[in-house]
Amino acid sequence: MKFEAHNEGRQNYYAEKPNSQDSPRMHVVLRSPAYHHLTRIHHVRPSDGDVFYLRTILLETAASSFTDARTIHGILHPTYQEAAKDAGLFTDHSESTQTLQEAISSLHTPRQLRWLFADLLANNCIEYPLTMWQQFHHQLCYDFFLRHHNSESLAHAQGLLEIQNFLTEHGLLLCDFGLPQPDFIQQETEAELQRWADHTHVLQQHADEKYRSLNDQQRYVFDMVWNAVQTKSQLLLFLDGKAGVGKTTVVNNLCDAICAQKQIALPTATSAFAAQLYSGGRTTHSVFKVFSLLLFWHLTNNHSRSQSSKITK
Repeated sequence: MKFEAHNEGRQNYYAEKPNSQDSPRMHVVLRSPAYHHLTRIHHVRPSDGDVFYLRTILLETAASSFTDARTIHGILHPTYQEAAKDAGLFTDHSESTQTLQEAISSLHTPRQLRWLFADLLANNCIEYPLTMWQQFHHQLCYDFFLRHHNSESLAHAQGLLEIQNFLTEHGLLLCDFGLPQPDFIQQETEAELQRWADHTHVLQQHADEKYRSLNDQQRYVFDMVWNAVQTKSQLLLFLDGKAGVGKTTVVNNLCDAICAQKQIALPTATSAFAAQLYSGGRTTHSVFKVFSLLLFWHLTNNHSRSQSSKITK
């Protein structure tokens, strides 16, 4: 019943605790000792995460503890979402499932499917997000699957990362829906290794042929770097020379030799045109985020100058 001050302290009247939604507090009245209840269960949306599934379980069955609520048929589940699914509280087929199936049958692109999936999540249209992801992850990540040489782990990580980007626009996270978190750094490393995995024999052959064609100075630089790679020791080296002396040849030879050993080499250049000279070359700012650091320094420096100007004035 509605909270009223004059009922405060009366027998069998229990005031609800303040809530984060700032909704009006209520009085829970214990009218009969034979039917114990302490409070009402507030409405919770699926985007509220595992609390939504805990609420669903409590509406259907009694639980003496949080562990008991996650125990279904004698099995302790890691999340309330999985427990609710095992208890049969959510069906596998719903309107959101049919919506995604229709989009797939209409030949929508994987990126469009990921956007639709994120939109359904953001609007609380998916009752069991983890099950839906497990059911459609292949279709949702098919483009990444092809791009990463049929690697499911890489495809799923890239797909989840993009879904997270879509959810960020709504102020939401993958964990809000019990979806797995992609390990981007590990997946990026695996992607780079997979990139050359099928070409190690060819790379080694190219590396051997190029090495035999190097002159003494080029071979000296190659050996210096190669020894550092083999001994896993740090080496800071500045390679300089006139155009046409073979600097790019040495770098490409090193990259081929390193990748042939199933290790990672990341050749970079200051411009995209120069990066094309190397196998797997990238721009320096994309790999090391140099532009972001320079922009931050530039903005900070300008801010400091403006503050100094104000003080001077």
